[in-house]
Amino acid sequence: MKKFLWSLISFITFIVFITSSDVASISDSNYLTIELFKRETNSPEKQRALLTLKYSKLFRRDVFIPLVNEINLDFSYYGLITIGGQNFTVDYDTGSPDLWVPGIQCNSSQCGTHNKFDPVKSSTFVPSQKNFILSYGTGTVISGYEGQDVVILNGISVTNLTFGIALVDGFNTIYEEDGILGLSRQIGQVSNPGLIQKIKGKKVLNHTIIAFHFGRYKLKATDKSFMNLGGIDVSAYIGNIVYNNLINQTRHPGTWMISLHDIQVDGISIGGINSSALIDTGRLYFILYKNVALFQ
Repeated sequence: MKKFLWSLISFITFIVFITSSDVASISDSNYLTIELFKRETNSPEKQRALLTLKYSKLFRRDVFIPLVNEINLDFSYYGLITIGGQNFTVDYDTGSPDLWVPGIQCNSSQCGTHNKFDPVKSSTFVPSQKNFILSYGTGTVISGYEGQDVVILNGISVTNLTFGIALVDGFNTIYEEDGILGLSRQIGQVSNPGLIQKIKGKKVLNHTIIAFHFGRYKLKATDKSFMNLGGIDVSAYIGNIVYNNLINQTRHPGTWMISLHDIQVDGISIGGINSSALIDTGRLYFILYKNVALFQ
């Protein structure tokens, strides 16, 4: 199997994405920490709708199985980003590649009360004649036009980054965040190269690493969630990091997909042997094949 320059390591509540083959001394202290906030959804119907919208096209025959979300406080995590001097909340999503936020021209029926990007308020905005359409699932469309501006992520400034300005937002009625910051390997329609690739090119970080710690409300209500750039907070995990090569596949190009050796519950295998797994921070659920999900 061909070894990629992109490697991935996963844990129960801590996920690390390595965007380079250099993994030596990745725990040094020169990294950025970006706080993540939990989306506190109290509606199971909303949760099911979100999952269906995102995955109905990708996994049409799969069953959605929520595992740990008994009080609906661990459903999703989002963070902050600044575009052209304007602040937005975005879903840091390793399952998609593009950055987009709603535009000021988007009316309330399409974009609700979300923060909207206003080109007039940005002195660095560069318009584009190119339109975009993104599909996250059957019936779910994000469309609008592209532009370039200065994007700031936790103090790191990237100039001339291409992003999408949405005029139609299919997530509007059930999504609390303003937009999405895609963190999958770069094959994006809009943000190409993307924000993380641009940051990597600036060489302001010692290591090309993205790491996530998702605080679990059920385990500890005060446990904060965060994303690291350029290193790993060693206090966020116990044990040794296990590395996995990405699968060379064409069905879902650009995704963080690894080999899945087995799925066990209480030490008992429930299927899924020698299959594959897509690591997606946009949804903290397991999505399983029907023969696995129906295990008694």
